[in-house]
Amino acid sequence: MRVLVIGAGEVGTAVTIYLSRLQITAFCLELDHPTSLKRMKSFCQAVFVGGFEVEGVTARRVTTLEQLNKALVDNIIPVLTSSSKFLSDIQYDIVVNTAPTQFKFQGVTISTNWGIEGLTASIVIQKSGCYAGTRQKQQKMSEPELIGGYSFEREARAEIGGRWTAKRGIGEFVKIGDPIGVIESDEGGLQTESGECLNRKMDAVTHRRGQLSVCAPVSGLLLGLLETGAVVLKNQLLCEIDPLCDAAFVYTLSTRARCVAGSVICELMAWQSIRDRAI
Repeated sequence: MRVLVIGAGEVGTAVTIYLSRLQITAFCLELDHPTSLKRMKSFCQAVFVGGFEVEGVTARRVTTLEQLNKALVDNIIPVLTSSSKFLSDIQYDIVVNTAPTQFKFQGVTISTNWGIEGLTASIVIQKSGCYAGTRQKQQKMSEPELIGGYSFEREARAEIGGRWTAKRGIGEFVKIGDPIGVIESDEGGLQTESGECLNRKMDAVTHRRGQLSVCAPVSGLLLGLLETGAVVLKNQLLCEIDPLCDAAFVYTLSTRARCVAGSVICELMAWQSIRDRAI
């Protein structure tokens, strides 16, 4: 069985690692500039640095079909991007879609995203806390994992669209109000005399004409941070903070990602069993 995993963020990485441990051939498809935040535990980082290891499994960016096949022979997870010219040449049996896309893939698709059941997916897995249920359509945005009593409060989102530049790094400790990045935009905004960040309910920002400085909404370790150079939309997630300051969370898969990956494996095995009986 060959599985195409759409998205190489944390959930896509967890799914791919589980497949790899079961000796199931899997490869990832990512954006040319991934928008995943938790890059220190995601195969999408291979797009930026060429190769990356998560929990003992290595992924490598590939740009040709020959490189993809070579990576599979070497027991390395191939990561290809959406602009790859050989996408139509790739053969797979089933798709696991962990990205928020409405694109229709050929064949059976298992999706881990809400709102697309019956449209582009055969099976939808709901993500909620440490529970992952199948064939359920989630009606609203997944709530972030509760860490140290914080949920949405430990996230920072873009108040305007523009180009993002990160000023800090994943795994660094930040205090509430510390600048973590800047959005450059043609939009105007509030102006402040000082360079101090303004604390708000959900995040802290400083507006200048054409520029918005995003600051830490709570104190803690930067669990996830958008890579510099990304073009962001209004309300797009920019960072996640761990107020408990547990460095292990930065580099190891979360309980939620593991639960979702486990549910995906169950559905894959069920699908394979049905297919084998039909042969």
